[in-house]
Amino acid sequence: MITVSAAEPGDAAAIAALLADLGRFYGTAGQVDADHVAEAIFTTPPAAYALLARDAGQLAGLAAYSFLWPAAGASRSLFLKELYVPEAYRGRGVGRLLMHAVFETATALRCSRVEWTTDPDNAAAQAFYARLGLSAHPKIFYRVKLAGDQNGKIASLSWLFRHSQEIQNNGWPAARVPSGETHVNVLNETSK
Repeated sequence: MITVSAAEPGDAAAIAALLADLGRFYGTAGQVDADHVAEAIFTTPPAAYALLARDAGQLAGLAAYSFLWPAAGASRSLFLKELYVPEAYRGRGVGRLLMHAVFETATALRCSRVEWTTDPDNAAAQAFYARLGLSAHPKIFYRVKLAGDQNGKIASLSWLFRHSQEIQNNGWPAARVPSGETHVNVLNETSK
C-alpha cells in the first residue's frame, strides 16, 4: 500500500537519489548531495518542504513545495515546485495521492490557493492535471539563474541593476556595455 507523509531528516539521502532521477528525466543528470537536501528542508527555517509517497519503505514519489506571500490579500499560497513520480510508479495513482496531500496541506495551513508550473512541452504532466480536473492559468514566468551558470551568460547582474534607470529612459545600451562584462538583454540574447 502506498502512503504519503511529510519528509523526515532520515529521508535526505533517499530524496537526493529521487532528485537525481528527476534530473535524468529533465536531461540534467548529476549527483544530488544529501547534505544540500537536509539543509533545504530540515533546517530552521526551511527553504522548502516535501511530501513523500512510500511503498513499503521505497520512495514512490515526491511533492516539494514552499509558500508565497502575499497571495490573495494577505493570505499565502502553497507553491508546488516539483511533483515527481519515478517511472516504475507511474500510472498507479501515486501522483493523485501526492496532489491530494498537497491540497490537504494547503487547506490545513489556510492557504488561499495552490500554484505550480509545468513545461509547455510536458504533455504527460498537462494530461495528468487535466484528468484531475485542473485547468491551466496563463501567466508569464521569469527565471534568472544565479549560480552554476555553465555558459557564463549571467556573470554580472549588478551591471544591469546599476544601469536600469538609463535603460528605462534610453533603451538598451548594447554598444556601451563595459568591456569584459556579460549581460542578458531584453531579447534574452547575450552581449559582451
